[in-house]
Parts: sequence; C-alpha cells; structure tokens
Amino acid sequence: MKKLDDGIYEAGFAIRYNNFEEFQIVRDKDFREVIYPSVAGTSKAGVPVQGPDWNGKGKCWRVNGKMHEEVAVRLQIAAGQASVTVCCPSYGERTWISWDEWSTQNMQTFHVVSFGQSTPMVSESPGLHTCDVNLDEDGNMSFRIVVDNDEQLSLYPDFRLALCGPDPDGADQAWHIHGSRHSTYRLTLDFTGSDRMKMVTWQPLSEQAALTA
Repeated sequence: MKKLDDGIYEAGFAIRYNNFEEFQIVRDKDFREVIYPSVAGTSKAGVPVQGPDWNGKGKCWRVNGKMHEEVAVRLQIAAGQASVTVCCPSYGERTWISWDEWSTQNMQTFHVVSFGQSTPMVSESPGLHTCDVNLDEDGNMSFRIVVDNDEQLSLYPDFRLALCGPDPDGADQAWHIHGSRHSTYRLTLDFTGSDRMKMVTWQPLSEQAALTA
C-alpha cells in the first residue's frame, strides 16, 4: 500500500470476471501481522476489524462489483487502532472500524441466546449492556451473545472464559451458570475494560423461584 500521510495508506485493484474480489492487509509481508475482518468473506458494514495478528487465515473482506471496476482501499491507523475503507462505483463506500472502537459504540444490539430463546440486552452506557435471565429447574443456564440477531456475529468464551468474536465460530461454545433453581441472574457485557476474561459476568438477583406462565 502507498503511504499518503502519517497512519494513512491506500491501494487499489480491479474487479475481475467473477464480479467480486476478496482481500486482507498484511503488514511488512509478514502473515503473522494480518489485518482482517472478524467474519470471513464479509461485505457487511458493522463487522469489526481484527489484528494485526496471525489469526486472519481465510478471513477477507469481499467487494462485489462489475468486471474491470476499480476499487480503492484505504487503511488508517490512529492510536494503534485500524480502520479500513473501501470505495467502488457499484459497491459504494463502506468503512470498518477496530474492535475497540466497535465495541463501545451504540449502533449494534446484543441478545443473550439460551434454551433456544433470545433475550435483548439493555444498553446502560457506551460499551456496557445488561439483561436479567432465569435459570432452569435444575439451576443451570448456558448462553452465547449474538450481535444484531446475526448468528454470524456471535460472542462466546474460549477455554479461559475470555470473550471471543464476534464471528461464526462459537456455535458450540457457551458460558455456563449454575445456581438455585429458577433463580434470576443479571448478565453484564462490559467492553470498557481491557481484560476479556472479565467482559462477561453475572450475579444472582433473587434466590426465589421465578414466576412462570
């Protein structure tokens, strides 16, 4: 990419016969330093930028357009955070922002998915979301968090219980709560800290049985 200014780089390419192109950005030709979207093959705005790191294999942005159309790609890095903008005549202009910036804006919605049901979270402040849930008759609950009701944008835990995503890779991963039967818990999704092991927490609100219809 050509450097235009401090932290601003630009490159371009033409769309070929298949009417789309996919790309990611590699720093210093080192595939351990890849900048990529959290969802592979995405053309959707609202998907955060990840990296630079070594986890970008197979994860590219997709630009749809007419054959021979010119596509301009701009990378901007400020305070260690990357944003990527794509511009093409038939595709329009779209910008993807870094995970840190994405997580603290109020444009997206979050839903707790458990027992086949989806419960919306309430935005308390930028980057802070909560909802109340009830455990089952055995005092258990397993859940993921889905962004914008899109299963391709799931938040889920890794083996350390650190938050991962949003991406489609968490279908078999979930946080687990165990407590008193039918007790009510408040779940908190807090992006404002830096420790991903502490971004999803819960605490009991009531040890009494929840009312059922």
